[in-house]
Amino acid sequence: MKLIHGTKVTCEIDGTKITDAKISKGAEGNFYICQNKLSGAETKDKLGYSGSWGISEGNLDDLKYHKVTNLRPVKDISDISTYQVGDILVDEYSSRCKVLGVCGLVVIISTSDFERASSSPYTTQELEEEGYYFENSEDTLIGKELTQTIKGKKYKVVVKEEVE
Repeated sequence: MKLIHGTKVTCEIDGTKITDAKISKGAEGNFYICQNKLSGAETKDKLGYSGSWGISEGNLDDLKYHKVTNLRPVKDISDISTYQVGDILVDEYSSRCKVLGVCGLVVIISTSDFERASSSPYTTQELEEEGYYFENSEDTLIGKELTQTIKGKKYKVVVKEEVE
């Protein structure tokens, strides 16, 4: 996961489940998980929350050292800032499409075969009205282990580094 200032996330910090949090990037370049349950390393910009928990550079070793697990972005279909190229959207009829791009306040999606762009871009409101939602990944980050579900079977993989 690429850490970006202001990204909504969920995670567990030292065993405490955090369901409402955002990533803050401090002036020195370190990252923090801002939330209302725990206070650790402080940052100036807590993004409206009462506490912050430092995670240094936010790589897998830093997360493990700072006792942070299951760090995941929160995907909100109505929030344009949560869309990333490659996200898969599913509609109410289980048809899937891929986010090909975000331009200003519109999202460009593919057709269901992922090969062509749809005929027009969509606003987040239009996607919401059409019944789209983000496809949930069944991958769970557990320290340096990744549990990945492929065709209904779970596999454990050791994560050596994050690639984009």
